[in-house]
Amino acid sequence: ANLVAAEIEGATVRVAWTQSITRRRWFTTKTAVALAALVAVGLPVCLTYTWWITTVDFAPRITTSAFAYDGWMPLVSAVFAFALATALGVLLRRPGRAIAAALLVTVLVTWAVQNEVRPHLVAHHWSSGVATVVKKGDFTGMNLSFSTPPNSWILFQGYVPRDWGTSVPTLADETRWNELLARCMSYEAGTNQIATCVRRLGLHNVQVYVADSEFWALQMREGAVYLAAAALLLGAALV
Repeated sequence: ANLVAAEIEGATVRVAWTQSITRRRWFTTKTAVALAALVAVGLPVCLTYTWWITTVDFAPRITTSAFAYDGWMPLVSAVFAFALATALGVLLRRPGRAIAAALLVTVLVTWAVQNEVRPHLVAHHWSSGVATVVKKGDFTGMNLSFSTPPNSWILFQGYVPRDWGTSVPTLADETRWNELLARCMSYEAGTNQIATCVRRLGLHNVQVYVADSEFWALQMREGAVYLAAAALLLGAALV
């Protein structure tokens, strides 16, 4: 945020601009040097995070809790935050305001990308649950197992129509199907009431997931989103 906002606020930019240094050269030079320093620090940080996640078995690397710290995501998200703070510094011309606004917008954008963009950047897969009856003494229950590959990112688990496909249902869809299932079960009796109602309603229990094999494709595509946004922000700041 201090890259341009502090100098604009203090009017020290006028010294540079009146000493045969154009505004474009002043801005691009400061930005290029700062970005080079950011990359020099960011690359070893990325390697360290990746090593740490692997060593301590933090979480499957493609899941939400680990994905943002693995691969090159720390670097590209930092480049985006840098570009955002720079553009806001040019616009607001006050370092304090630029820092506060950049923090808020970065958190909101990161949340939106994680929840609304990332799940749609690669293909989804699904596996249907296989139910087995488990008896222990007087208790009879049902165990549900899936053929989902290990370390996958589970986007959804629950009941969907058999012809639903691999898209993630909305909360309204999920609620409607669960209500239909509960209403049916209230009229059925016996230990197999769930299986009977599921069959009658044409539902099946599935896991919609992104396989671990999609990790680098997802890293490259989401990283490209951040870098494209950073380029647009820096371009706007230059203009």
